[in-house]
Amino acid sequence: MANFTVTLSGTVSGFFIAAPGTQIDSTSTLNGWLDASVAYAGSGIPGANTGAGGNGSNGCAFTTGDRIQDGVSYSAQSFELTLGSENMSNATGNNVLIRIKLNSGDSVTALSIA
Repeated sequence: MANFTVTLSGTVSGFFIAAPGTQIDSTSTLNGWLDASVAYAGSGIPGANTGAGGNGSNGCAFTTGDRIQDGVSYSAQSFELTLGSENMSNATGNNVLIRIKLNSGDSVTALSIA
C-alpha cells in the first residue's frame, strides 16, 4: 500500500510521515521524513535528494488539496498521503511512522488513519 487517508480534527504546526527501511530514508533531506504540507511531485520516490533517486520534493500530500497546512483548524478533514512508488510492504515491519508538531495553542482532538 502506497497511499493512505488521514482524517484530522484540530490544529497542527507540522505533519510528517516516514517509512523506515525504504529508499525514502536516503531520498528525503529531512532525515527520512516526508512533509504532508507539501504536495507529492507526481512520480517516483518522494525526496528532495535527487542524487539518491528522489523526485526532487519531500512532499507526500497526494494532491495540493491534500496538504495538511500548518496553523489551519480542521474538523474531520480527510487527506490522502502517498509514499509514491515506495510502499509499506518495503518498510521495516510494514510500518509507517507519523510525527505531529504541536506549538502552543495547537491540539489534535481526533485522528484516524485508513
